Amino acid sequence: MTLGDTAVSGSAGRSCRAVTSLGALIYGGGVILAPVYLWSSGGMQLSHVLFGLFFLITLLPFVARLRVPARDFMSRILLVFVLYVWAREVVAFTESRAFGAFIVPLHFTFVLLLFYASRLYLSSYERLLLLSRVLTLSVALSLVSVLLGGVGITVGAGSGRAVGFFNNPNQLGYYAVCAASTFAVLRCAGVVSVRRFLVMLAVLVFLAVLSLSKAAILSVLVIPILYALDVFWATLARLLSPRFAVSTARLALGIAFSTVALLLLTVWISTIELPKSDDFLVVDRLVNFRAESDSSLTVRGYGLIFQASPVEQMFGTSSLTAAIRHDGHEVHSTLMAPLTYYGLLGGGMFVVFFAAWWAGLRKRVGLLWAALIFLPVFLFGITHNGSRFSLFWILVAASASSAVAVRARTPAQLEDTRG
Repeated sequence: MTLGDTAVSGSAGRSCRAVTSLGALIYGGGVILAPVYLWSSGGMQLSHVLFGLFFLITLLPFVARLRVPARDFMSRILLVFVLYVWAREVVAFTESRAFGAFIVPLHFTFVLLLFYASRLYLSSYERLLLLSRVLTLSVALSLVSVLLGGVGITVGAGSGRAVGFFNNPNQLGYYAVCAASTFAVLRCAGVVSVRRFLVMLAVLVFLAVLSLSKAAILSVLVIPILYALDVFWATLARLLSPRFAVSTARLALGIAFSTVALLLLTVWISTIELPKSDDFLVVDRLVNFRAESDSSLTVRGYGLIFQASPVEQMFGTSSLTAAIRHDGHEVHSTLMAPLTYYGLLGGGMFVVFFAAWWAGLRKRVGLLWAALIFLPVFLFGITHNGSRFSLFWILVAASASSAVAVRARTPAQLEDTRG
């Protein structure tokens, strides 16, 4: 190798490292600023601008070489779906001449590129470690924004539903759901410790509760419930191991300590006056959900697909036509919206994408952890359209990382203390 070749190689290496560092800075900034909404909902936010710059830097080499960035089944079915979305909305535009028909295709194009770029970027343990750090900062920023706005937990407290730097409480609630599921992925990958996972989970459940979003509260609570079940089975397995005697002694000491602490706590609580359960805003919100009209699936737009013609049921009504028939509102469901807009043919592809995500999770991390990651966003999506939320697509991309697949199979992943 000549001196000139060495110089060129060194220069190329420095350029590559500079681009990598710039990509990490932009991507990390986008995740950190995900809970900050400066402009109205439905449009671009600062985090979207950063994510746009990120996927341009990441995907530009593939575009230059006319290569598809990802060739796995999930990536291919999502690409075909987005192409179908454009085709259907172009037909709707030729009929209506309304440029509003292109809003949904632009949203799906953006998240497709973000998903592709995130799949490529989050393919190693080191990148998942970076995601854990910037997501922790993002959650801290979200918590500060909520506390600055004031916190009220009882009826009549005056602060109402928490919003933070978002535009509405449901966005805060869904952010908490997506972030909690992402931390579950990072826990599977051994990137975060048990302690940090539990702290972040507690903060995110707190944010969901303060948002008073019924869907977010019920969805995010799936994670601690399933995690507790996993810990119970792991503890039971250890008790049945050869070190049964030692484990039993520790368990007995733990029970004795907990009993004494509980007795002292009971004596202390009896000396103070606590509000009744129905005085709490979250209890009032959940108990009275049946009396609220917005909880109805009909109000969410589920009936539109059954009112459509057979041709529309197969190929879709288009998002514009659905909005006209629904008094100007979108279909509030992650899966029902594509099925209504793009029919069994187009929307079916999106359902298949979700099914492939679930199947891949179950294969990589097992049934319980797959449910722990998948169910919260799926349940939230029954009554809200979460497909436009950037953090959701980062969650899906991170959960499909090969690093998660490898580390999730090792017995030590639940005891890993790194991060």
